[in-house]
Amino acid sequence: MITKAHIKQNLAKAIKSSGIAYTQIAKELGISVQTVSRYANGETLPRTIVFGKLCVMLNLDANEILCLTK
Repeated sequence: MITKAHIKQNLAKAIKSSGIAYTQIAKELGISVQTVSRYANGETLPRTIVFGKLCVMLNLDANEILCLTK
């Protein structure tokens, strides 16, 4: 069963392993550094539009983050 916790964990891991500074992510996405930090700590999930932009920026497969791959 896919849970919000799994998705948060996948996203947090991807952000942390990207090697891109939170300030750079925040600037490119038009959000605060604190918001990026919340994503990276698994505290919250981005809105859909921000999620899409984040996936493109970090070259992430949205299906993997959303636990939709086998």
